[in-house]
Amino acid sequence: MPLASPKLLRAFNALAITLAVLAGLLLPRLFPGLDNLWQDQFVRHAGQQAPVSDVVIVAVDDATLARYPDTPLAFWSPLFAQASNTALAAGAKVVALDFMLGISAEQWLADQNSPAARDYDQPLRTAIASGRVLLPALQQSEHLQLPAAAYTIAAPDFDLTRTLGRVDLPPDADGVIRHLHASWPEADPETPHLAMPLLLARHLLPSLQVPEIQRIAWSGPPGTVQRIPMHMLLAPDALQNPAVQQLAGKIIIIGGAYTGLQDWHLTPYGSGPAATFMSGPEVLAQSTQMLLDGRRVTTLPQWALLLYLLLQSILLLWLLQQLRTRWLLPLALGMLALLAGAGWIACSNDAQFPVLAAQVSVLVCLLAALALRLNLANSRQRRATELFGRYVSPAIVNQLVQSNTPLELGGERVEATVMFCDLRDFTAIAEQLPPEEVVELLNGWFELACTVVLEAGGTVDKLIGDALMAEFGAPLHQPDHARRAMTAAIRLQDAARDYAGHVAKRFAGAGLPDFRIGVGLHSGSLVIGHIGSTLKTDYTAIGDTVNVAARLETLSREHDGGIIASEACVSQVSGLHLGRCTELALKGRSQPIRAYAVLGWQPPSMPHTS
Repeated sequence: MPLASPKLLRAFNALAITLAVLAGLLLPRLFPGLDNLWQDQFVRHAGQQAPVSDVVIVAVDDATLARYPDTPLAFWSPLFAQASNTALAAGAKVVALDFMLGISAEQWLADQNSPAARDYDQPLRTAIASGRVLLPALQQSEHLQLPAAAYTIAAPDFDLTRTLGRVDLPPDADGVIRHLHASWPEADPETPHLAMPLLLARHLLPSLQVPEIQRIAWSGPPGTVQRIPMHMLLAPDALQNPAVQQLAGKIIIIGGAYTGLQDWHLTPYGSGPAATFMSGPEVLAQSTQMLLDGRRVTTLPQWALLLYLLLQSILLLWLLQQLRTRWLLPLALGMLALLAGAGWIACSNDAQFPVLAAQVSVLVCLLAALALRLNLANSRQRRATELFGRYVSPAIVNQLVQSNTPLELGGERVEATVMFCDLRDFTAIAEQLPPEEVVELLNGWFELACTVVLEAGGTVDKLIGDALMAEFGAPLHQPDHARRAMTAAIRLQDAARDYAGHVAKRFAGAGLPDFRIGVGLHSGSLVIGHIGSTLKTDYTAIGDTVNVAARLETLSREHDGGIIASEACVSQVSGLHLGRCTELALKGRSQPIRAYAVLGWQPPSMPHTS
């Protein structure tokens, strides 16, 4: 159904806007991974967003391991205690141990009846008892893994919720860590349920409150957090080391960074040509710094997103309908790029712009605009075919559809050439033939005549009895309208001579006069269009140019060749073979008009006469 009527157009726009808004709201929910692709790109290209000034990683790296080649990590509790005490002595606020000490070296030594069993883990227990050394808890399958009891018994007041921090790093469905789970609901209130970053941050900000789950506002790519090797804290003169002295006032996370470590995780930085994984200690460190800085990745609430998509869809659909078709795709692509830029700027300011939702809405608006253009083009094609299909050639109909030529009721002033073609002695022919044969004769002739006019690019205005009226240069403007009209007139004469032979054979014995035609041509200004009322309309031309052409046709029988054209028409056509020139006084005109008999095209050997 064509959408040209205002009512249908409004309904179509309302439907398109509704679909654009719904698509923008629902698609990111149905396919969250698509939106994450955009947001991850923004995070990667934003680079370092903020400094990590309050957290330092003390790394158990390959160099540290090389200094204790004969001591398994399970027996490192005295070393962890020494490193923690050194950091606290240097002025660190709190130390978190990101190593799961699932077994007690002390207990193992006791099983071996070793004399060192009695107090092997005592240094670490003492450090834990200070309340400034935190231990990890980690969800493994269906069980919460805790450090060995030899260490947890040292928790101040036996409160594991303040000494053990969860180091779980739950990824999203695609395996990428994007969110911090600050707490886990637990049936037992005494079970560790706070994330290690929150426990660490509360050592500096005791009253800190944060959402249970929030998107991580990353400080930067892997390597952003300052890291010093743990062996520096184990040196005898560690407190004289400037790197150790800089730990004053810091939060320390002791974690692994050695070859073969399994504690590496996929983050938004973990894809693309420069993909890198981030260590678990650094994820904890950046999350802790985010909480201390009070950074939050803000998002639009649902009502604001709905309002934004609605306004964007209304404005964009209106704009798309104002532009030419060739500008629709460039505008839509530019809008998509602009939205991507807005997403990058938002990410750089700890905000999350709904890029996917907005872009989906833009694409729906683009498809709606294209569908509307296609519908209107088809409607215009049908309308033009209905109005002009019997008047002009299919090629001109197509050009009319692609142009801005008005198709509705009304007229347009143009410069054109009008042609009238009439049968000679038609009264005598009609008198001597039955009406059915008169119709047969006329139909055969008009079939030829209309074909000649259409092939020359003319418009068949009307058939009046035995006469044909045509215009050249309307409705489609043609600079060479006079030549086209003259070409058609000369071809009509040739067609009439051929048809005369057919008439003589078909109606032999009827005593008909010779089949001949007369043609009148005049060029000038006229008004052409759909003239009439809403009940009855005709596509026709109005003006003095039409009247003059009609009068010239009536006078053509008095001139050679049967074609008479005004000087205004002849002066625009070169190469004509002209007969005599006559000053004609036409009825109803105060000024005479100069006209020429047209004998045909000028042979090459003849001198130029027009």
